[in-house]
Amino acid sequence: PRLAAPAMGFCCYTFLYVAVLTLLPPETPETHRALIAAGMPLVSIAVSLTLGVQLLRRLSAVQLVQLGYAAAIPGFLLLWAFWGQGAGMVAGGFLLSGALGIVQGASFASIPELNPTADSRARAAGAVAQLGNLGTTTGTPVLAALLAAIGPAGLAIASVILCAIGIGIHALQRARRAGIPL
Repeated sequence: PRLAAPAMGFCCYTFLYVAVLTLLPPETPETHRALIAAGMPLVSIAVSLTLGVQLLRRLSAVQLVQLGYAAAIPGFLLLWAFWGQGAGMVAGGFLLSGALGIVQGASFASIPELNPTADSRARAAGAVAQLGNLGTTTGTPVLAALLAAIGPAGLAIASVILCAIGIGIHALQRARRAGIPL
């Protein structure tokens, strides 16, 4: 659970974040398309390097990953509520980008937090790379198919479920680390 937790949580992040960065700009009205396409990655980085760093002084990295996923949920719901409306989509996109930026930074911070030796850190980092690849590869086609078949509700509902899975994975792995029988 020390090696797997960072990677399993990160897989949910890459599944969501890469897909959203790919799928949202073409669906955003042209008047706001450049803003969302350029702004989402910048918001994610800025929030991770400012608020994320500050929060790591008060919370464990695992708690911060869970908080980031919880904070992303309203962003996905805003996207659903304001789909096709430029300002609403930008607000939802920026909110979920900032929240997922926290997930990303805290996921990397959880590697040394959970793994005290160089060997275990290297193994955990390798797992993060591999499951990150899995999330990146699968997220866009799955969410694109849901968007095409069901519309914005499909993307939003699946994204909220993935955020809940990210939170739940860390809760499960925390219980495993504590030796709590499941």
